Amino acid sequence: MAVKRDIEKYAKDYLEDKFEFVMSKYRKNMILEMLKKYKPKNIVDIGPAYNYIFNDYKDFDSYTIVEPSKIMCDKILTSSRNVKGVNVINNLIENVDNTEFKNVDFVIASVLIHEVENPQIFLKKIHSICNKDTIMHISAPNNNSFHLVYAKEAGLISKIGEITDYSKKMQRLRTYNMKSLEELVSNCGFKIVEKGPFYFKFFNQTKMEKCIEEEMLTEDLLNALVKMAYIMPEYSAEIWINGRIK
Repeated sequence: MAVKRDIEKYAKDYLEDKFEFVMSKYRKNMILEMLKKYKPKNIVDIGPAYNYIFNDYKDFDSYTIVEPSKIMCDKILTSSRNVKGVNVINNLIENVDNTEFKNVDFVIASVLIHEVENPQIFLKKIHSICNKDTIMHISAPNNNSFHLVYAKEAGLISKIGEITDYSKKMQRLRTYNMKSLEELVSNCGFKIVEKGPFYFKFFNQTKMEKCIEEEMLTEDLLNALVKMAYIMPEYSAEIWINGRIK
């Protein structure tokens, strides 16, 4: 039986996660570089919360946001009020008619796949709105992240890949590493164009935030964690794939 998530509770919990604001800044920078590379004109951004990028990347004709949380949609609508070409749909992507999406060049599904009720249905829906040239960007927390390996060795979690207490609070339903994410993407009809690591954490979100509050993590040290992911990609905090339909 499918697990039903409380979207509005999730939205409130998400907004209270202070370290997520830090990671989202770097995540947006990474996606912005991808948009500059591929130069899409028609973008679909799925479940971005406050991480929409239409204020940073402006060379688009249409920017369609599909966001299931009304709390988040209200924030997005306020921010996009004077931005031409932005369309906000308050729904799950699986429930949106394909006529809402035209000539899609780039789909953003950032740190979302581990939360959706059915990842195969989710990705097949994305597949249905893509053409042969569309780039589909997907990312997820890495269940082999250094902070989780560290936690296992410290006895804080029993095994790699388990749903942690934080993940349960955030209503996460599953975990991925690069191999399992690649398999999912391929099985849902996408070929992998490029892939990579993102960010590096040595503690969980709460402890990372505490390090910032106690001034143990400066801006320079936070910036360096972006580079650390490329030095130890297997242990990065998140993983990402850019794909096209087969």
